[in-house]
Amino acid sequence: MSDFIDASIILLDNGADTVKIGLLGDAAPRVHVNGLARVKHSTGADTDAGAKRSGVTHSPAERKTLCGAALEQCSPLGLRVRRPIDRGLVTDLALQAKIWSDVLAQEKLSLTRKRLVLTVPPLCPLPALERMLKTAFFYFDVSAVYVTCTAYAALMHHETLVTGTAASPSPWSRATGLVIDSGHSFTHVVPVFDGQLLNYAVRRLDVGGRLLNNYLKELISYRSWNLMKESFLVQRLKERVCYVCADLERELQRSRLHSEETRIRYLLPNETDRGEFRYGRVLAPEHTSITTTAAIDKEDADADGADETATLGSVLTLTNEHFLAPESLFAPQDTIQIPQAGIPEVVLQSLERIPKALWPALLQHVVLIGGNVRLRGFAARFQQELRSLLPAWTPVQVWIGERRIDAMTSEADADTPDPLHTGWFGLQTLVRNIPDHAAHRFWLTRDSFERNGLSAMMELQLGMHFGAS
Repeated sequence: MSDFIDASIILLDNGADTVKIGLLGDAAPRVHVNGLARVKHSTGADTDAGAKRSGVTHSPAERKTLCGAALEQCSPLGLRVRRPIDRGLVTDLALQAKIWSDVLAQEKLSLTRKRLVLTVPPLCPLPALERMLKTAFFYFDVSAVYVTCTAYAALMHHETLVTGTAASPSPWSRATGLVIDSGHSFTHVVPVFDGQLLNYAVRRLDVGGRLLNNYLKELISYRSWNLMKESFLVQRLKERVCYVCADLERELQRSRLHSEETRIRYLLPNETDRGEFRYGRVLAPEHTSITTTAAIDKEDADADGADETATLGSVLTLTNEHFLAPESLFAPQDTIQIPQAGIPEVVLQSLERIPKALWPALLQHVVLIGGNVRLRGFAARFQQELRSLLPAWTPVQVWIGERRIDAMTSEADADTPDPLHTGWFGLQTLVRNIPDHAAHRFWLTRDSFERNGLSAMMELQLGMHFGAS
């Protein structure tokens, strides 16, 4: 496409944890936290510095409210982050619109009279979809909207990378595969056959990154320091130190018999920490003896750990919490007492809704996306458990982007694509491969929406279906 067209289309992958946004011609998305934070502590210096870096200034009354780049630049201590998305759906549209506005201002972008590519969850309820479209058309004044789901777009991108052929949207696409989207609010299993999303086989697990954060927070607060009010800090801690073990029983035994092999000592940040240290840091083995007076007092105290709040700069010792929390993705009934199956079992439930003759084609392209896939060991554990559930004659190939995961491949390899960005690149792939003569089949214009409402959306060929009203 021409540079003019590239600059007139904005891609917005709206996740529960992060917003991935950018122009069609961008090499990579710009990623921002999808939330509005209020600073509990008096961190005026942090707020001012963040505002200068982000290019957005706030009135004195709003100076303790942070969004986008300003949120990432300040200390995480005491942050209360309000999120507009709950259980995968936008529940606070006014908050979501404010976040989009702030992010667009920081990135010097505008949606006015532009075309917007927007993601929604699989089987998105029609009322929620209608509210999103009204916000896009009447608040941001976009000229046209193309709606899809992140999982569908990610599979199109994967097909292009692996086969080397352009993945046109339905009805021209023949992409077939199974996408596992494990994000902040949920985990979805989304099968696609010949470019059509099989909505009757979509399955959802109500376990995502937020539940992992809460479980890790409870474990730490019960055993060590009280971090129940430090959700944002615990999330960053999880992203840095947590991993998925191949065998939980064996890893627990190893942590008991050889505790130094699994133990992690983490130096919690204080309000003066900046740069890469503002979220704290893992102490190297030779520095594990470093501790603060508060930490020594804590170890010598007879009181329960959950009754004492972490002192800034304290050393947090993790024995098995960092691999127990991610276990909720594979055995939620054993860890957080949610009566649901783990991700591999949910995949099997989805497949059982599909004729077995289609299984080999679907399982040749099992694509992992979402923030939880970043956890070290996730892909290997998922593949191991999925193979054990399937018949021996069924081949399984698990992918992250164009990278195939097998016994000899580490998903932590520097060459492995970021599963958090796969959906945004999928949007790029979809839009670039829409045939010019058929653009009207994919773009919902403002005029069409004003005349016909959601019925105009139902007439488009998007390769996916929406939920009931």
